[in-house]
Amino acid sequence: IVPAQKKKAPDATANSVSELRELTHAAAIAVVQRLRGLFDMQVIDLGGFASAEFVAQVAAASDECLLVCDQAATSIVSALEVARGLRARQLKPKLVVNKVGPGIDPQPLQIAERLELPLAAALPHRHAELLRAVNAGQLLVDTAPQDPYTLALEGLATRLQSGPSAPTPAGVDAPWRRLLARMPFSKA
Repeated sequence: IVPAQKKKAPDATANSVSELRELTHAAAIAVVQRLRGLFDMQVIDLGGFASAEFVAQVAAASDECLLVCDQAATSIVSALEVARGLRARQLKPKLVVNKVGPGIDPQPLQIAERLELPLAAALPHRHAELLRAVNAGQLLVDTAPQDPYTLALEGLATRLQSGPSAPTPAGVDAPWRRLLARMPFSKA
């Protein structure tokens, strides 16, 4: 008797996008549930998944759903479509506007109003600073802890970990820094 061949599940080292498309939402949710037992917080980037159903199923299994877009009209139009799809499934995403440029319209609050979503964060456009840190093999938090991007991301991470109504006491290190410090590759 020859055992049936099991189909290899796609993993993080998949060589092509087509392999990732084979990932079912049931498999993704099973992974998310397993990781919940290992980590207090998970951040899952579903950008690029064409299946609205896949995104909605994974988002529904999450404690909180963030929709990320930037100030470009194309990004806002895409986010509007995703937001409508999530709301149709009774999900309540919050908005993160990334790469916010000073004096560029529409502003993050205008985008949030257009998408009919609460604004969770506005992350400033800091391409050069992020690139310098990456090219140095470091995190921006290490190279520029007071950078506007670092501070905005720290605020978002604190709100996600603490909940929307629990302020972080002054002088307390950001929860995400403690998490990064436990990782073997981090210098935080």
